[in-house]
Amino acid sequence: MKFRPLTEQQLDALKETASIGVSHAANALSKMLNEKVMIVVPTVNILPVKDFSMLLGHSQEIIAGVYFRVLGPASGRILISFKKESACALVDVLQNRAPGTTRVLTPLDQDALNETSMVLTAACLNALAQFLGMTLMPSVPQFAYDRPPAMVDRVFKDLPNGIEYLMIVDSEFHAHASKIQGRFFVFPDEQ
Repeated sequence: MKFRPLTEQQLDALKETASIGVSHAANALSKMLNEKVMIVVPTVNILPVKDFSMLLGHSQEIIAGVYFRVLGPASGRILISFKKESACALVDVLQNRAPGTTRVLTPLDQDALNETSMVLTAACLNALAQFLGMTLMPSVPQFAYDRPPAMVDRVFKDLPNGIEYLMIVDSEFHAHASKIQGRFFVFPDEQ
């Protein structure tokens, strides 16, 4: 999985594939919830990895993150992050609670986010694997509920040397009258 140098046509194809991946993720979430989940067309950007900490969020806010390794010929890493409000909104949807009920994530809520992120990531990876004509699989997920600096430290400790760029897919889902915003950070092993 390489991000640089990409032609404009390759970048458009990558963005289209990411959009298809988020659509697959919304379909998977719809099946889990047994209700329609709407998505806003995701935005896709390729940016220098040095901007990661700034993109993750303000240093004092709490975020939920689920981190995976991508296994296969196009290996890498993925972090799905949700600001606290979106993480709580997603838990409300998953646990069939009224919007705004969840204020703090219990261990059961964290497990629900972890498992849901696994399903969403697998759906996105399937779209990418079809595009690339190969098999890609997520590793066992690692969940964190922490401030961005701690997440940055965790991710950077696991990244191989020489990673210069990452892909960011900003997604927005609507279910149960709730808006859930998530951000997929994709770190390819090869640049």
